[in-house]
Amino acid sequence: MEATIHLTVGKIIIYILAGLIIGLLARLIVPGRQRMSILWTIVLGVVAAVIGGILWNAIFPGNDGIAWIGSIIVAVVLVWIYSRFAPQRSTGAGSAVAGGLPASGRGRRGRGQPPA
Repeated sequence: MEATIHLTVGKIIIYILAGLIIGLLARLIVPGRQRMSILWTIVLGVVAAVIGGILWNAIFPGNDGIAWIGSIIVAVVLVWIYSRFAPQRSTGAGSAVAGGLPASGRGRRGRGQPPA
C-alpha cells in the first residue's frame, strides 16, 4: 500500500490557516489565559487537525466534511494540557514572578520603606 502526498504552496497555506483557526478556537474554549505564542497556536492547531481528523474518521467512518469537530476537540485537550504543564513566562523584569519577588508584587522591602 503506497500513499502519495501532493503538497503545494496553496495547501501548506491552507493547513497553516486551518491550524490558526482551530488553535484560536481551542484557546477561546479553554478557560483562563494561556501564555502561548501565535506560532505555538498554529503548530498546536495543525497537530490537532491531523490527529483529530484521523481519530474522527476512525470513530465515525463515512462522515466526510465534519472531521473538524474532532480536530477542535483534540485542540482543546492539547491547550488544556499546555496550560497546566507549560512553565509560566514572566512579563518582564518588573514582574512579580521574575527575580524571586513575592507573589504579592510588593517586593522584598514592602511598600513605603526606603532602600537598604
